[in-house]
Amino acid sequence: MSVEVHLDQGRLSRFLRLRGGIVERNLARRTSRVTDIARGLAPGSMPQYIDWHIEEGAGGLQGVITCDHPATLYLLEGTHPHLIKARRGKACGSKSTGRSCSRGSCGIRARGRTTS
Repeated sequence: MSVEVHLDQGRLSRFLRLRGGIVERNLARRTSRVTDIARGLAPGSMPQYIDWHIEEGAGGLQGVITCDHPATLYLLEGTHPHLIKARRGKACGSKSTGRSCSRGSCGIRARGRTTS
């Protein structure tokens, strides 16, 4: 018994890329999982600003994760090294070194991001 199968590649490709199709559902699941990881690692109120969506790109569907928080670039790119000073006479300190002071400046320096 012989069997012959003919596949229309164009129709198969369109079927897989349909909105709500299996490819989009899998991509949405993976994008959502990565977004949850990003929210878990983000500091302060930044997780509230992280969102995701699926869009049509040059090579097909793609998952896009965005963060609209004003300090996103500082978190990703870092800041230049600068001296951290106390505000309005309050104490400043560093959790990593355990040092704190009530003077105007305690000499704690922000390192910024180092590039390798």
